[in-house]
Amino acid sequence: MYNGNPRPTKDYDPYSSPSASARRPASRMVKIGGFYVKPLHLGIVALLALLIVAFIVFQMLNAALLMHFSLAAGILLLLANVRELMGHAHTRHNSTALLNVLIGAALLSAWASQIFGAVLWLPAVVLLGVAVPLAIGRATVYTTYLNTGRVMLARVVDQVRRSQGW
Repeated sequence: MYNGNPRPTKDYDPYSSPSASARRPASRMVKIGGFYVKPLHLGIVALLALLIVAFIVFQMLNAALLMHFSLAAGILLLLANVRELMGHAHTRHNSTALLNVLIGAALLSAWASQIFGAVLWLPAVVLLGVAVPLAIGRATVYTTYLNTGRVMLARVVDQVRRSQGW
């Protein structure tokens, strides 16, 4: 029976309330993790992620050639001396191995600072500062560093054992 109102469109639902239709997302939205996101916002986030990745790659390629040489030198120092440092060699050789490991780690940190930011210069400077007394040749400095490292390692192992209930 015709009541004088214009004919409803095919999407018209006479039983739905305006509040129910307001809660329903538009058909152009994408559901991600239970949230409805507009494709425009999804594209913006993807573009930002792409820009961040491109920035990191560009920074890596833009780092000076000298820094890449320092990376190679740092890796070689670490590879050549970590095994000797962990072994039971003469104290003088261990002092040299520790010095080389500190310098290698400083070189790696300096290289990483060219890519990830200047914050990594601080560990590089600290590592070189710790290596200076070893370069002067003071055996007591090496013994102090070694004893401090052993005490710290023992504390960490003890804390892990207590937390795990071993």
